[in-house]
Amino acid sequence: MDLSDDDGSGEKKSNDGSGDGKKSDDGSSNNDDDDYTPNDDPQSTWFKVFKLLATRLHYIGVKRSCERSVKRKWKFLKFINISQAKKLQLLAKAKGKEHQTFVEYTCLGKASRDFSQTYTSFLTWCFFGSLTCISFVWGLWNTSKTDRSLADLWLEINKKSVVIHEFKKEMSAKNALYMHRLDEITKVAKQNQEDLQKIVALLVSKK
Repeated sequence: MDLSDDDGSGEKKSNDGSGDGKKSDDGSSNNDDDDYTPNDDPQSTWFKVFKLLATRLHYIGVKRSCERSVKRKWKFLKFINISQAKKLQLLAKAKGKEHQTFVEYTCLGKASRDFSQTYTSFLTWCFFGSLTCISFVWGLWNTSKTDRSLADLWLEINKKSVVIHEFKKEMSAKNALYMHRLDEITKVAKQNQEDLQKIVALLVSKK
């Protein structure tokens, strides 16, 4: 009986007791949020948000770049392993030996060194062959370009020579016409001069 009374009083005490969320007489809360003060400078808040966003994007970009680099590395290593195994197989066939077991590379440095030793001469010949082909094609292109330029120049010269010939022909025709008119004018002037001399001689004789 006493225990039940104690429990009831305990419940009442817990119900009536002040909790964490109890308000004071002036209506203010007793939580830790009472110390919060709103930010008076929203520009700094946005700056922090953008800074966090930029940091996150940079982290994601670096992470993806590293992942792509690792993927390319393993793809290249796989390609080297396949090519080296094929090379050993071809060498064994050429020498009449059995197929040799090939130990795959796990280090990119050694794989790259062996790969370069195997294919350096081939890649060198490919490089110089490409340069030779490019130089040859470049020379052919320059030659054809020069030939086209000369053909266009000769065509332009021929057009201008035709124009000059037509101009000379027209000028010679005009000169012939002018000379013919000049001869006619000279004949008329001589005839008038002779008539005038006859008239003057006749007048002098009458006096």
